[in-house]
Amino acid sequence: MITSEKSARIRENGFHHLSVSPREMSSIYRKFDTLNSPMGRNSMKEHANGKETIRQLRETHRLLIESCSDFGDVFTKSFAFPYLVVMTNADGHIIYVCGDDRSLHRAANEDILLGGSVSIEDKGINPFSVVMELQRPLYLERRERLIHTIRDWDAFCFPIKGNKKKSEGFIGFLFSDFTPGPGVAPFLQAIVMKMEMQYADKCKQQKTAAASTNNLEDRLFQFELTSRERQVAAFWMLDYDYKQISKVIGISENTVRVLINKINGKLKVNSKASLILRVFDAI
Repeated sequence: MITSEKSARIRENGFHHLSVSPREMSSIYRKFDTLNSPMGRNSMKEHANGKETIRQLRETHRLLIESCSDFGDVFTKSFAFPYLVVMTNADGHIIYVCGDDRSLHRAANEDILLGGSVSIEDKGINPFSVVMELQRPLYLERRERLIHTIRDWDAFCFPIKGNKKKSEGFIGFLFSDFTPGPGVAPFLQAIVMKMEMQYADKCKQQKTAAASTNNLEDRLFQFELTSRERQVAAFWMLDYDYKQISKVIGISENTVRVLINKINGKLKVNSKASLILRVFDAI
C-alpha cells in the first residue's frame, strides 16, 4: 500500500501518473492468490516446464533486443550513478540485461539473469509482473511493502508496444543507490518511445526482406541447393554481407562464407553479379 508520505514524495517528483493505485494492487494480489491455490500451482508447473533456452529467446526476440541494446551508449553516458536495465519478452522471460558492474552483481544475486523469469507465476509480485498485469508505465519505490521480489530498487517499468499496439515485451530501469528526480521519468519515457519506433522499423524491414527472400527462394528451387543454401543465397542476392546474414539466420560468418562458396560452385558462377544473372536466366 502506498502511504501518504510515499504518495507525497511521488507527487513531488512528478511520478504520480506512474504510481499504482490500491485498487490495482488488490486486483494483482487476487490473481497471485489464485495462482497459489492448488489448481493454480498445477498451471504454474506447466508454465515452468515450457521455458525457452537463452539461445531460443535471443533468436526469437532478436529485433526487440537490438532495439534496446542500440541505446546502450545512451544509458552509459546519461547515468553517472548505479543503474540496471532489464528487458523481458511478453511472457516475462529476461532477454536483455545491462548496467554498471555493481548493479549487475547485485542483480545476479537476486536471480535477475538472462533466461530467468520475472512473471507473477515465477517471481511473485514485483515491478515487472505488475506492469505485465497493468499494461501501462509505472513507478514503484524501493521497499514497497506489497512487493515480494526486486524490492531494493526504485523501478520505472514500461511496456514495449509493437506495430499492432500490443505489448511485445517490457523494460525496467532500476536504481538501487539513487533517488530519481523529476526529470528522470520524461527522459526514460522518451527513450522507450524511440525504442518502440526503432522496433517498428526493424519489424517492417524484416517483413519486406522476408517477402523478397521468399520470391528469390522460389526462383532458387530450380537449382540443386539445400534449403539452407537457398536461404543464404537469397539474402546474399539482396546484398546482405556475411555478418548480416549470420545475424539474421543464426549461423556463424564462416558458415555463411562456406555456403556461398558451395552455392557459387553448384551454379558455376564466381561473383554475386553472375549469381544474380544466373538465377534470373540471363546467363
